[in-house]
Amino acid sequence: MSKSSTTKDALETSTTDGAATPRLGSNVQLQQEPSQVQSTVTSISDALDKLDVSFRELNEKASQVENLGPTSQEIETQLRQLHQDVDKHKEDRQAQLESVKKWIREDAKETIVAQLKPDIKSNIQSEIVKKVKEEVGLQFKDHVPISLEEQLEETEKQLREVKVSLDNSEARRLNNTLDMALIQDEPLYPILKVSDGKPSDLYPADLISLLCYDSETMKKLMEDYDLPVDEVLQVNFNRFMAHIGIKHQLLLPTGQALPPPSPPPPTAVAK
Repeated sequence: MSKSSTTKDALETSTTDGAATPRLGSNVQLQQEPSQVQSTVTSISDALDKLDVSFRELNEKASQVENLGPTSQEIETQLRQLHQDVDKHKEDRQAQLESVKKWIREDAKETIVAQLKPDIKSNIQSEIVKKVKEEVGLQFKDHVPISLEEQLEETEKQLREVKVSLDNSEARRLNNTLDMALIQDEPLYPILKVSDGKPSDLYPADLISLLCYDSETMKKLMEDYDLPVDEVLQVNFNRFMAHIGIKHQLLLPTGQALPPPSPPPPTAVAK
């Protein structure tokens, strides 16, 4: 079909004004074709824009993943290097251990013995000197009497005991003059302990103070003077008063008085 015939079919002349104008059907078809093309182009352009946005987002996500940590290949490389380091460390430790074993087998014994020889020799000499002194001391005691220094110490001890005994005898004599039934606040004369020549810290100032002692305090007082302790408090009172020279006795729960104790044996005077 020629261009002129196509144009003829598409256009129709007007009989009113003599001007050539397109027919209505052809005009609609010409207007629709560019519109469809434009719409298709627009759709493709929008799809490309969306695809571009998606690619950009994908690249951003990939960058974020890379920043989060090493890749699997890097992890594998690091693990391989770690295994190599561990194996190398084991080899070094084994070599050091073998070196120490060799030193112990070959050199350690001689070195240790050489270092200990002076100490061993010194210890042996000290032990010999100690044993000799002990043996000489035993032999000396068998053949030589007690030394003058020991004799002097023993004499001084006996003199102290005699003095304590004399002081206690005088204190008992004075305490015996006290009448418990009449005077209970009269000061008691102190009785000294044989062990140190001093009165007990619990020694009562007078009879009233003594009779206010409880069982525990009385027990400690009796122990200070090496006196037997009884479970009955009144028995302990009577026993202690007899020890310090008080002539009166408290009545026991049975109505019986404690019998007076036998006088203490005299202390031998040193010669």
